[in-house]
Amino acid sequence: MTLRCLIIAVQTMILASAAGLEAAQAERIWVLNESDPVYCAWRRDIVHSRRYRGRYVRTFAFRPLKWAEYIMKPGDTLQTVAVRLGISVDAIASASGFVHVHAASPGDRLLVPNFDGINYRSTSGVSLAELAAKYDIPAGDIRRFNGYQRDWLPSGGQVFVPGGTMSPLEQGLFYGTAFSPPIDAIVVTSGYGYRSDPFSGRQAFHGGVDLAAPGGTPVRASHEGIVEFSGWAGGYGNLVVLRHAFGYRTLYGHLQRRDVRVGARLARGAFLGAVGSTGASTGPHLHFEIQHHGASVDPARYTTLHRDRPAAAPVF
Repeated sequence: MTLRCLIIAVQTMILASAAGLEAAQAERIWVLNESDPVYCAWRRDIVHSRRYRGRYVRTFAFRPLKWAEYIMKPGDTLQTVAVRLGISVDAIASASGFVHVHAASPGDRLLVPNFDGINYRSTSGVSLAELAAKYDIPAGDIRRFNGYQRDWLPSGGQVFVPGGTMSPLEQGLFYGTAFSPPIDAIVVTSGYGYRSDPFSGRQAFHGGVDLAAPGGTPVRASHEGIVEFSGWAGGYGNLVVLRHAFGYRTLYGHLQRRDVRVGARLARGAFLGAVGSTGASTGPHLHFEIQHHGASVDPARYTTLHRDRPAAAPVF
């Protein structure tokens, strides 16, 4: 074993506590095998943590929460790192801030807790009772694990939820299966990103994908949501916009007709209109777009549309 393997990289990780946010040190895992003492220590703690089953365990001896960092190497993925450590992808992704399974790449820094669970960051404030209901973990255990005295987590605060896992929707967003194709018999005629504009011939950014289909083809809601807009929108022509959880929106443009009104709540797969060629369009097709907090994202990351690799399945 080299001296390098014993070096501790001291870095800061912000954790919620009774007195506010406290800094914790992160030790470095150099290699994912038994030649690395930090790796071995984390494996032992994680094995211990997986005996915890939330409200189905009356008492559990929580060990102090610690963090290790690991720099991804060529060939590593979030899944392979998680498997080697015996921890869920959820725990590493929530601690490291990755919102999609393919977002991590060699050279990226992963934060690994020594307990399996979810590192939860509050964006607008949340009660511990709400977290307990969401993750099926007793609020008292969340409070005890974090040394937290209050019943409310303020905006910007964070706690570690021991034994927590992603909700079905969070898993769908993370693994790229949350949104279903809005029409049948998919033919992608223009993908996401820069392309030659069909009208000007110049390079321009295309914020969605164009799906060719005969005029009048039914268009379905890609995910459950509330109709935020239904009307005429310039180059989009007849447009329907659905608002979904976690700041996501889907846009359905160039419709021949709109069959929904603003405020309507639609189930996944509900009909909302029909394919057309309204607005800036060269022929019947559907412009399908996904936005996150107002910025467009590649639909291939969240659906099976023109996917160049299959959606990843959860490891655990």
